[in-house]
Amino acid sequence: MDQIITEAAIQQTLGDRVIDTPLHKIDINFFLKKIKKDKSWKENDPKGITVFKADDMRIVLYGIRKGTEMIKQKKDGKITVQVLEGRIQFNSGDQSLKIREGQILVMPES
Repeated sequence: MDQIITEAAIQQTLGDRVIDTPLHKIDINFFLKKIKKDKSWKENDPKGITVFKADDMRIVLYGIRKGTEMIKQKKDGKITVQVLEGRIQFNSGDQSLKIREGQILVMPES
């Protein structure tokens, strides 16, 4: 199969965040490796990379080391969280859910 590389995909690997395209392939393994090489991730800071952004949708891949707590994030619209490796505890208001590898949390708009 031939690989099609869009201008946005090229910009993405160069660090440009202009990634709103009609057809977009996301290589999660590429971004996981990139996150794990980052100095801030190695120092237990959560590291996020926006891998897709459009007016009505944003996909952010986070690398979070064991024992790390993320600060409260502002919710704009629906949220889904998929755990690719390990497990997390997700807190929202007075609710808390444990999510492990292979599970997805869905948080509809309220």
